[in-house]
Amino acid sequence: MAKKKDPVQKEKDDKPPIVYRDGFGNIIEDEDLKLREKLNKELMNKFSRRIEYEGTFRAGTIIYRDNESTIKFYHEMGGGNCMFYIDVPPESEWEKQTQTPLSRRKEILEYVAETVRVQQASNCYFEIKEKEIGFYYK
Repeated sequence: MAKKKDPVQKEKDDKPPIVYRDGFGNIIEDEDLKLREKLNKELMNKFSRRIEYEGTFRAGTIIYRDNESTIKFYHEMGGGNCMFYIDVPPESEWEKQTQTPLSRRKEILEYVAETVRVQQASNCYFEIKEKEIGFYYK
C-alpha cells in the first residue's frame, strides 16, 4: 500500500524558495549559503591536510598539503641547542612563494610545526619566527 504524503509536507514542497529583497527591491544574496560553502571548504582543508617528507634528516623538504595547497619548506640540521630548522617565507613574500593567502600563514605554520614536532622531534620544543621554525632540545 502506497504511503500518502502529509498535506503539510506537500504544501512545503510546492513552494519556491524565499527571495529576500532590500528596501529598494534589490535581491539580497543568500549569505547563509555563502557562509556554509566557506565553512565546508575550511573543514575540507583541515581534514585533508598532511605533512610529507623528502630527503634525509640532515637536509630536505617538508611538504604541507591540503585540498587547495601544496607548500614546500626546506629544512636543515641546526647546531648547538637547535636540532633542526625549517625555512619559512617571511610575511612579505608568503603569498608570492606559497600561492596561499597571508591570512592562512599562522594556521599553516602552527600545523606544520606541531605535526613535525610530534612525528620527528618529540623531545623538542619549537619556536615560530619570521623566517624559520626552530626545533630546540628541551
